[in-house]
Amino acid sequence: MRLLCLSNGHGEDAIACRILRPLQQSTAIKELVALPLVGTGQAYQSLNIPIIGQTKAMPSGGFVYMDGSQLVRDVRGGLVPLTLSQLRSVRQWGRSGGQILAVGDIVPLLFAWWGRAPYGFVGTAKSEYYLRDESGVLTRCTWFERMESWAGSVYSPLERWLIGRSRCHAVFPRDHLTAMFLRKWDIPVFDLGNPMMDGF
Repeated sequence: MRLLCLSNGHGEDAIACRILRPLQQSTAIKELVALPLVGTGQAYQSLNIPIIGQTKAMPSGGFVYMDGSQLVRDVRGGLVPLTLSQLRSVRQWGRSGGQILAVGDIVPLLFAWWGRAPYGFVGTAKSEYYLRDESGVLTRCTWFERMESWAGSVYSPLERWLIGRSRCHAVFPRDHLTAMFLRKWDIPVFDLGNPMMDGF
C-alpha cells in the first residue's frame, strides 16, 4: 500500500504521527508520505516522513475561523495559490494509485475526496458529546447549536456524505457515542478509541 496522510494543523499533525509511527515498520506499507495543509509539517519531518506538495506557514497559523481578518492576511500571504497547489498534489497522488488518510476535520476530508483515491478519515474535531450525552440531547442556546441538533449529528450532512462515499473505506471517530450515531447512516465506522488520549 502507498499511503498519503493529510492533516490540517499542528495538533492534527501530531495525532497523525501517532498513527503513522507504527505503520513505518509495517511491510504492508510500500510508501508513506504526508501533506500538512497547515504549516510545514515539522511533526512529519521528525519521523522522516517525506512531505509531498507545497507547504507554507501562513500568518494565521491555521486559525482563520476565529477571526475574519486572519483569513484576509492568509489570502494576502498566498493561501489561494497554496491551496490550488496542494489540491493538484492530492489529485496527482490519487491518479498514481495511492490511498489517502485524512486526519482532522472537513478540510482534509474534502481534499481526500478530491484526490479520487480510496480514503479513510480520522475525525479529531467533532464529538456527539457537543450535542448530547448518554442521557439525551443537551439544551441548545445559539442558532448554530440548534442547527447542529436539527441535522441529527455533530457531523453535517456534507460531512456525512463525504464519509459515506464508496471510496471512503474507514471512519475513525474520536469516541464511542459519535461512532454509535454515525452508524445510523451507511458509513464504515470503526470505534477503536481516541488517538489523542489512548496509547499515551
